[in-house]
Amino acid sequence: MRYIVSLAVLPVLAAGADLTQADWSKLETASDPGFIWEQKAPGDGGTSWYLRIHPSDSNCLVQSCDMSASYITHDGSRTYRSINNPDWRFPRLHYISGVDFCRKAPDIGYAGTESNGLFKTTDRGKSWQRLSTASIERIFDWKFARIPISTVTVDPSNPDCVWAGTGYLRRVENRGKRRLAQGLLHSSDGGRNWTLLPDALPRGEMALRILMFEQLPGVILVATDGGIYASRDAGKTFSAMMKGLPEGMTYSDIDGMIEKGSGRLILVAALESSYRKRDGKVVCDGGIWRCDGLDGTWREITGDLRLPGSLFDGLPDFKHGLGANPYWLISTKMIWHEFMEKPENRSLYENVVLNYHKDPAPFHRKWSQANKDYKRHKQYGELAKQTLGIILPDFHTVRIDPRNADTVYASIFHPWIPYGVWKTGNGGKHWNCITRGAQGWEGSQWKHYRPANEPALNIRQAWTTRHPMNYGTPRLTFGFWDVRKFDLSRSNPDILYFHSHRVTYRSENGGASWTDASNRIIDPATSQFAGAGNSNMCVFDLEFHPKKPERVLFWMADCGLKVSRDGGNTLYGLPNAMVGSNQWVLAAAVDPDDPERFYAFFNCRDWLVGGIRGQYFIESRDFGKTFRDITVGKDGTVKLPPKKALAGYVAKLLADPSSPREMRRFLALNYETERYCVATGHLLPGSEKGAGLLESVDGGVSWRKLGKGLEGASDIVDLVPAAGDFSTLYAAAAMRPGREPKGGLFISRDSGRNWEKINCPLESVTQVVPFADGRLYIAGGIRETGKSPENRGGVYYSGDHGKSWQCLLKAPLVSRLAVHPENSQLLYCTVEPDNAGKILSPGVWRSGDGGKNWIRVNNGLAGAYHFTCLKWHPVSPDQIWLGTYGSGYYYLKDPAGKTRK
Repeated sequence: MRYIVSLAVLPVLAAGADLTQADWSKLETASDPGFIWEQKAPGDGGTSWYLRIHPSDSNCLVQSCDMSASYITHDGSRTYRSINNPDWRFPRLHYISGVDFCRKAPDIGYAGTESNGLFKTTDRGKSWQRLSTASIERIFDWKFARIPISTVTVDPSNPDCVWAGTGYLRRVENRGKRRLAQGLLHSSDGGRNWTLLPDALPRGEMALRILMFEQLPGVILVATDGGIYASRDAGKTFSAMMKGLPEGMTYSDIDGMIEKGSGRLILVAALESSYRKRDGKVVCDGGIWRCDGLDGTWREITGDLRLPGSLFDGLPDFKHGLGANPYWLISTKMIWHEFMEKPENRSLYENVVLNYHKDPAPFHRKWSQANKDYKRHKQYGELAKQTLGIILPDFHTVRIDPRNADTVYASIFHPWIPYGVWKTGNGGKHWNCITRGAQGWEGSQWKHYRPANEPALNIRQAWTTRHPMNYGTPRLTFGFWDVRKFDLSRSNPDILYFHSHRVTYRSENGGASWTDASNRIIDPATSQFAGAGNSNMCVFDLEFHPKKPERVLFWMADCGLKVSRDGGNTLYGLPNAMVGSNQWVLAAAVDPDDPERFYAFFNCRDWLVGGIRGQYFIESRDFGKTFRDITVGKDGTVKLPPKKALAGYVAKLLADPSSPREMRRFLALNYETERYCVATGHLLPGSEKGAGLLESVDGGVSWRKLGKGLEGASDIVDLVPAAGDFSTLYAAAAMRPGREPKGGLFISRDSGRNWEKINCPLESVTQVVPFADGRLYIAGGIRETGKSPENRGGVYYSGDHGKSWQCLLKAPLVSRLAVHPENSQLLYCTVEPDNAGKILSPGVWRSGDGGKNWIRVNNGLAGAYHFTCLKWHPVSPDQIWLGTYGSGYYYLKDPAGKTRK
């Protein structure tokens, strides 16, 4: 049951209320349908864990992203929409592990998720309803609220017949991790009731894919991470189907087809590589395999994807030594094999990893210690290089062309070449890489693996006019692409999708060429584009130029800087600032006088071998077309200005408008915690204790510590000048649970040199909104981790410079706050969820009467959590903009913004 209420009568969030009086498991509020957010961010941005094309509709694609939510397109990726109800906290349609639609009834489909159970659609994915698996969940006494699903399949001839596997699918990629595989689930009534088959598969094996065919009624094929199994009696019994396959292998995927004319079943399987020491040499198994017929024998079709080791010699992407080349992975696999051959380790694995009642930590500690034997790593790596002669990659996903069994596609997922999607048209005798986006493919040594009649590079990305995979790293030829999932259309097999690091791509010619399927390219010559609506961006902030508000500067994690010259409707990628594989910008600022000029702290933490790392202060004087002290070579590599000797991240930047334009004074925050940490409860990767409040008086060349009076405060997460007066500054200090000292609110009346604390009712302040007439609004709180969240935060107002305060809203944590500059009755704030999922009403809240009553406004959002910025448009008073860590930017039009009060 859902209750539609205002905050005036909602005891958990109303002013002065006590959260412990509410039953969060029963009370949930629905968003007001009159307010809808529109996503404006670049498409994608992080990693996509899952892609699935509708089996009978090539224009329909379901995509599940790691940071935000799940999306669907019905028009061939021109536009996407989120399929996660933003008012849901748990269960959410997120981390999809399997989707299937019925061929006979193509509007009916099912989705499985890793931690939120099963969902069903009856309108081809436009809306989804969660299916109850309570009867199954009662069987297990684990701590998880919903049963984890690893894959799902619907009978192509019967939309009520559904099969699913249990377990955490992504855990397959991490050796020894607890996966909670507990067999198969079956429903014969469209998901209303479920039956558990705990013994259908060998203990500990997780179903990765389930195949059913109209032409083979009663036949069910299941690929697990440990084998392939077939049922010929509609699932009553299963038997192994692995004749001819090497023993003891780890499987990744399976696909199949019924050959036209002959009616034969043809299967292809992808295996991880396995390396072992035998008779003083290193041997390997794995690859791509094919089986003809239900009783057939498997044969290997890996062909020339058993790559000569000489291909990797001399590549600048690799360095000699541990962890820097493919031989490190080979030695790790060899050590793992020997480790698991020992009876005591195998017994420990079965007792604590496969048993969900036990703590798997003892096994992980033991394996971690064994894998730290660097001497053995070096020994095995050298032995493999001397005796093996080839390198066999791990294969992740495999697809077979339903028109021709000899045409097979397979993906390789590695942090080194030859990642990507590969294709054979002759049954595996020869393979070509069909995802070539790095300049390394132009090299002569890879000519054998490029189609003779195609260009060396065949991928176009919206954000850059350069190679999308190189990231400007010096001497880097291939970069890094984590190609996990791809899919091939069954109804139009020339159409394929694959996701790489940050972007989804689409091909309409069997992989001969690829275009950005996450963004609409407007002008490829200038990298002008618009997002398609499936943003997975981790946003930090945005800023409108005060004199030319159509100029908007955006900054984010991984994807660095983007700009808009038309108020945010379209964006420009900045190729000269696409530096390193991990482009983090947490601090940027437009120049207060010059609309063409902006500044940014570039926090590069490149994971590539020889990659760029460090803090760089960069400046553009033509709104991103070029950057001072950044040069780009003919090979696409980038030379940056000198590094700044700063630890951690710089997470806020202010330009003093009273300073000379050519010698700007800046203030910056250099702390361990920043607004992302407040919203999520987690530190950023590689976070370190910083220097605190920083000042530069020479245009960003040198920096020094500033801020007498802030020494005893917790991390400053917001720094705001008073309206029209940069000499008066306010600082919001936030704290994390269990950490001291407490936060609070501070003021400086001498441009940041000296500070004093303002008494306020919040021990952790996340944002301050000051007005020239002495009004102050603050937001704050702490992200809760326990079972009984408390109202330690909220929104407070002072009309007398902070001498007295009035509570407008109580909540565990309000991360962002926006007060309309002309209508003081109009407030927006963002309420974050807790870590345990007890709070069922997070998201954006609106008050039109100065905080007396509040309504929830989440419609249009991909996820109601991890909010990083919230601000009104400086010229269009009815526009409010929102940034999230995981689903990009949004804006909303509120008619009340045009009313002055």
